Amino acid sequence: MLTAVAHAIRMSPDMSETTPDAPMTPDTQMVLDTRFGRIAIDPDRAIEIPRGLVGLGGRGRFALAEVADERIDHLKILVSIDNPKVSMLVLPVPVKTDAIDAEDLDEALAHLGIARTNAAVLLVVASHRVEGGVLLTINRRAPILVDVEARRGWQHVLHNPKYPIRQPLIAG
Repeated sequence: MLTAVAHAIRMSPDMSETTPDAPMTPDTQMVLDTRFGRIAIDPDRAIEIPRGLVGLGGRGRFALAEVADERIDHLKILVSIDNPKVSMLVLPVPVKTDAIDAEDLDEALAHLGIARTNAAVLLVVASHRVEGGVLLTINRRAPILVDVEARRGWQHVLHNPKYPIRQPLIAG
């Protein structure tokens, strides 16, 4: 289990950076108890995921939050505001990434009506118990694509079968 989690963050286009949200006032702040600990979020800054997440359902509003564990602080937490039991680690990657070929990403963004300049890409992270510890993997086959301007996102299964569902994540 991770230690306590910091406040929710705002995504920048292209996910080149995630920036802390402006300070929340007590009347806008909501604290969620998640499997990662307590997360303070502003529900007005939610990301709507209207079709839910593959295998989890989880339709509704989500927030992106920092991880308070420095061993994995390059990851973020995506948590459902409507059902905080639905939460997962994600790896934000820039739109110009080696994780997904430009042609495949462009096809997915066009299908979802997301302008490349407003796009953010999140790769879902899973943990697997292995001898001697835990192995983290990323799902390159079904990224979560977010229109940061419209604050809407979709998990999209790429048509190209070359992308693994469980690629080991090597900490950088």
